[in-house]
Amino acid sequence: MKRQLLCALSLLGVAYSQAQQTLPYTQDFENTQQLTDQDWLFMDFDGEGGTFTPIPSQTILTQLGFTGKIIGSANFIDLDGDGQNQQLLENSDNAVASSAITIPAGASAAFSIRIAGIGQTSDASSHYSIYMLNEEELEAAITSEATVLEDFLTFLNTQTPISVQDTNGPSDILNYDISQYGGQVIRILIRHHQSEGFTYLFLDDFKVTGSTLGIGQEVATQFTIYPNPAVDLITIAKADNSVTESVTVTDVNGRVILEKKVNNQQEIQIRAADWQSGVYWLKVTTDQGSTTKKIIKK
Repeated sequence: MKRQLLCALSLLGVAYSQAQQTLPYTQDFENTQQLTDQDWLFMDFDGEGGTFTPIPSQTILTQLGFTGKIIGSANFIDLDGDGQNQQLLENSDNAVASSAITIPAGASAAFSIRIAGIGQTSDASSHYSIYMLNEEELEAAITSEATVLEDFLTFLNTQTPISVQDTNGPSDILNYDISQYGGQVIRILIRHHQSEGFTYLFLDDFKVTGSTLGIGQEVATQFTIYPNPAVDLITIAKADNSVTESVTVTDVNGRVILEKKVNNQQEIQIRAADWQSGVYWLKVTTDQGSTTKKIIKK
């Protein structure tokens, strides 16, 4: 059955197999055949016939900060091919997922990607979400050959994105600490959906790096964060002589709910009583670097 499901994904334009990548892993989207060979997944969840596709170098992309080929998605279609008759796809939902990548247990792992979203008007907004998907859980969620994409989307909608953002402007390189996924095989999925107006989303310079002990992990070992899950007070206890500079907490939508400057305190307490129950990201910055940890509010 699993082999049939993998074939079904392939027939639907979604290359899917057991191949896995190891760290460091990079993808610059210059070689289209390599994307197929490495089992990148390109999904059209809305069924309108379009999704992320390779795009050759163009002047406008260079102006946005890209070099060479990239991949991109649009939430509209060009009916005549001349840019004069365009139709907005109200429920556009496109996604691209990386190869399956092995994150070693105990590794300090980081993910970075260059992203730009542009709209045809100043009030347009390209909306995207980034997910870390456990490969084993994803495979288990695919239940039948007839419902491959439906099963994938159902599974995706049960997952909490690590980042949700809106953008309309030049490209930016985003960086994420993904050390908490050590010991797992994951796919990193970027979803272009729920955008306002006629928009594009462009991606390039995909990188996942790791080491057995990097700066982020060294910083992490210098702190104890408890209790986690938390109900009210969360304590951040320092275990070395690093200089603590700030604490920032964001929710799963990327909104900053707490930003606190600290003066090298040995123990920091933050109050979570007024937060809604759910997942948050706590970032501790010191003179030796920073680390981000997932915390749960009951």
